[in-house]
Amino acid sequence: MILRSATALAFCFLAVCISASAQLINPFHFAMPDSVELDTSLVMGSFERAGDRGRITAKDGHFQYPNGDRFKFVGTSVQLLSCFPDSTTAVKMAKRFRALGINNVKFMQFDFTGWNAASILAPGSSSTLGLSDVQMQRFDWFTHQLREHGVYYSFVFHSLWIPRELDGVRQRDSTGWGTRVPVFFDKRIQEIHREIMRMLMTHKNQYTNLAYKDDPALLSVIPVDDASLMIYWLFTRDLVRGDVANGNWSVGLEHQALMDSLYHEFLLGRGYINDAHLNTAWSSRASNPTNQIQNGGFEDPFDETSWFLFDNGNLEAQAIFQYSENEKVSG
Repeated sequence: MILRSATALAFCFLAVCISASAQLINPFHFAMPDSVELDTSLVMGSFERAGDRGRITAKDGHFQYPNGDRFKFVGTSVQLLSCFPDSTTAVKMAKRFRALGINNVKFMQFDFTGWNAASILAPGSSSTLGLSDVQMQRFDWFTHQLREHGVYYSFVFHSLWIPRELDGVRQRDSTGWGTRVPVFFDKRIQEIHREIMRMLMTHKNQYTNLAYKDDPALLSVIPVDDASLMIYWLFTRDLVRGDVANGNWSVGLEHQALMDSLYHEFLLGRGYINDAHLNTAWSSRASNPTNQIQNGGFEDPFDETSWFLFDNGNLEAQAIFQYSENEKVSG
């Protein structure tokens, strides 16, 4: 035992000495430069533009082409500035996606109200002034290049949008992260959200001459990013009060009061005027109250139909079955 311990200690000392003096000579960068041409023979297959065979649909839980052939996609996401590359970079990105076997790109966080370089929206004091000409030229060219290289794309709306000064949104500076919670309750926010979707979906791509709503290369549309109160709670640990991440409130007091009043209105509309009504309406009984576990407490020691005790003789085990009155609970 002492010899083995000494050997292990010597080995550890040697490893430390080697690692302390080791140096990498001319290391290869982790990320390959975009100038490197990848061998695409294994993943390219027969080349076709995205959407050439028509709109992809879902049937019986599977994506398929109009003729019924299955469609499988490998996707990735781009967000913020990555949604608006310059013309040269857009071509390189489309080629690289195709070379890596990626055939769907999901656009996210392209509605950053306070950052014009990361938003499709035109600058100004209102969110519904229109789309940014500069940004949409980049956006259109990028989606066009994806389409030409056989890569479909998807849109995720309402990611980082927050109301602007003239949007007419109550307590607009307290709508929380990405206005994720108020969009469920505030009618004005919902109106703006629908208008932003309409502006982009009806926008005609200047390179394809197709409105995005009519482009079969548009694989899917997600109306609201993380559209779930549960997901929002996972991020903040509280829908309306303290955000454990930064100590801020998730939404302002006015939005909290709005949610409370809408919830109370819903309850009253159902006739739930007190706790007794709630307990009656939101409690349920089993369709079959009969105990489904027969002889559950072994009250009947001679019942051999509910429980069958045995031992596996092949494992040379023995089962001893006896009754005890010590610390008896039931049976």
